[in-house]
Amino acid sequence: MQHKLHHVRRIDGVLVVAFEPVNIDRIESALRLIGDHDPIRYRHLVQDLERIWVSVVPGSVARFRRSDWTCDLDEPFVETATPELIASAIVHEATHARLYRMGFGYEEAIRERVEHICLRRELAFAAKIPGGIDNHDAEAILHSLPDLSNDGFARRRGEDFRAIFLRLGMPGWLAGFFVSTSSWLHRRRRRKSAGTR
Repeated sequence: MQHKLHHVRRIDGVLVVAFEPVNIDRIESALRLIGDHDPIRYRHLVQDLERIWVSVVPGSVARFRRSDWTCDLDEPFVETATPELIASAIVHEATHARLYRMGFGYEEAIRERVEHICLRRELAFAAKIPGGIDNHDAEAILHSLPDLSNDGFARRRGEDFRAIFLRLGMPGWLAGFFVSTSSWLHRRRRRKSAGTR
């Protein structure tokens, strides 16, 4: 089924949306992998996520949007990653959804703990699939989290937006201008909202 410029398929109640139908096939393979190797986590996933949307995700390969209970997956990631990696990313983001449903947010003060929980769930799933991850690799991954502060997120998002603009053919000076202006506006809004509380 096609909706505007997107292709849409419902898989076990979760709406999967992508520009290319092959990406929906790749998501379906990843979901089947989760269902086959971790059925309990899969049942939680289909309860906690409304949709999986393949688009451009600046700053990450995946993210969870609480506003509409969506797991966003970065299109270049979906196009090149193995089903196992895609499944692991979905498990991670679905864990964010589960934590939100349990009343845990993503405030800066608890963000590192939340990411550790999601990463541990992702690694536990990865250990269940053939050729999965061993404990040594899992510990190394847990200790390699990036800067999870608001400023760290903003910096990575700016770098990724700049890379996207350049990939689309925008001159470097203009891409830099857009990113620095956006960053300045974001900081200004944060200061303003902090001052009104």
